[in-house]
Amino acid sequence: MFTKIKTKEGKEFSIVTQQYVVGTYVIINNNPALQFGVKIPEEKYHLKIRTEALKNGDTLLAGSILTYNGKLPINEFKPE
Repeated sequence: MFTKIKTKEGKEFSIVTQQYVVGTYVIINNNPALQFGVKIPEEKYHLKIRTEALKNGDTLLAGSILTYNGKLPINEFKPE
């Protein structure tokens, strides 16, 4: 799955994940120095980062469609 975010300061981040049996692998901007693992499913991870981004006033540029029934526009993207 992936999420692309543009911060209100103008920085862009592309977050890509791959879920494995033991956890979720995350890499940011395809930079090996910015890779790590988390112990939550990848869909929950993307939901968390998108929620935080929207609350911070950032823009969602692109991403995988997530299962979500809340009020935030988690699956609405504003391409550049």
